[in-house]
Amino acid sequence: MELSQPLWAAAGTRTFTFQRYRYMLDFSGFASLQRFEIVDIEFQCNGEASAVMLPVAGCTFRLADSVINRPRDRGVTSTGTGCQGIFVDRCQMLSNEQALDSQNRTTVALNINANDAKLRDNRVVRFAHFGILNGTGHIIMGNHFFQGDDATNGVRLAGIVFTQPNVASLVQGNYVDNCFLEWSNEHDEAPAFLNEFSFGGLTITGNIFTASNVAPWFRWLAVTPRGAGHFISGLSLTGAAFCTFNATIDRVEQRDHRPGGDGGYHVRHPELPEVPQCGLRVQHLQRRHPDHREPGDGGACPGHRRRYMDGERGRVPALRRAGAQRAAHRGRRPGHHGHGRAAVRHALCAGRTGRAVQPRGAALACAGAGRDAVTLRCDNAV
Repeated sequence: MELSQPLWAAAGTRTFTFQRYRYMLDFSGFASLQRFEIVDIEFQCNGEASAVMLPVAGCTFRLADSVINRPRDRGVTSTGTGCQGIFVDRCQMLSNEQALDSQNRTTVALNINANDAKLRDNRVVRFAHFGILNGTGHIIMGNHFFQGDDATNGVRLAGIVFTQPNVASLVQGNYVDNCFLEWSNEHDEAPAFLNEFSFGGLTITGNIFTASNVAPWFRWLAVTPRGAGHFISGLSLTGAAFCTFNATIDRVEQRDHRPGGDGGYHVRHPELPEVPQCGLRVQHLQRRHPDHREPGDGGACPGHRRRYMDGERGRVPALRRAGAQRAAHRGRRPGHHGHGRAAVRHALCAGRTGRAVQPRGAALACAGAGRDAVTLRCDNAV
């Protein structure tokens, strides 16, 4: 038996179960198939069979303007590289498990092993996952995929799972409804960071993110590194709308190291949203300018008495630790004459709380009447 991708954490002796699904159209007998198209077809699987198995190798397979109705296990399956450059456009995929709670579903709309998939303008209803995507260069645009259920404080599964850390992919203009984006390296048999690219190259722009009746720990973006030493270098999450219904969640994103990553983690040069978000306890930000005010003249100050901006704790992205880039005091300082003079102090102090790495606060090395301004950033290495 040959696997299409390596297994993470497969060392030692383990027991695996493999099942061969039945498909209405099975192209696995083709060693190579180029530029094959399926257009305007309705697959009535009725919970008895899956829909399409792709050839072992090939490129630019196209599925367009079609309906996959109630597949038993899979909508579209790739067992090799027959998905290279695949087009899936303007299709509707309806799950056979819509009545089940999200965590009890097993069906997957499609999987990708190779590069350059185009998934555009599709409607995908209540599968366990919309797509499991290995490879790079994917374009996921204009889709509506939703995976909710009728439970209260319900569990949600990933809509899109990227299994390549350096994906060089675009997620644009989608409606991500009661599911989330997961970014991992689970198809790496040696997942610890070595001489390789770590997580990067992911652009998420102009999407709508919604969730209803979810637990407070739900997130719309989960980075899940397997192995130690990884970091993010190149993540853009911009132009998004975040909203919850009948629920309040803690924040937008999380870094989940439970599968085996370590706690030493950072982000280089991200673009992250600074827009209002509905139903979130912590408003997500990339840069913040909090003010700290001291009443009165502060009196005599022995040495450099420290002031902390504890009110900003937890308001930077949970993907990394953050620090104060600069702190400036304006007003009358003890031992100085005149007003309006600025003293700049580089604080760069950071700490870690639980899984979310958060600031300890900006230490201001001056005390007295006036106004202290601090700029908090999360995109410089600490």
